[in-house]
Amino acid sequence: MVDVNEIDELIEILNSARVDYYKTYSKNVKAASIRLRRKLEDVSKKCREIRLDVLDYRKDIIDPKNKKIYNPTNNDE
Repeated sequence: MVDVNEIDELIEILNSARVDYYKTYSKNVKAASIRLRRKLEDVSKKCREIRLDVLDYRKDIIDPKNKKIYNPTNNDE
């Protein structure tokens, strides 16, 4: 399951990238552009991790045979 901390980490990375974006385009700082590219790569990696976690979670909650939501307490079967 996707932890809320993972989303918070993603937001934190984006907020720090925002600072470097401002420095790159407003102040023309070359080093900030390098940091910005690196942080955007980190955003991509974090999104990939979250996507995989969501996919695993989805596989756990949906029964692939009949597409019903898995409920371990259901004793109808």
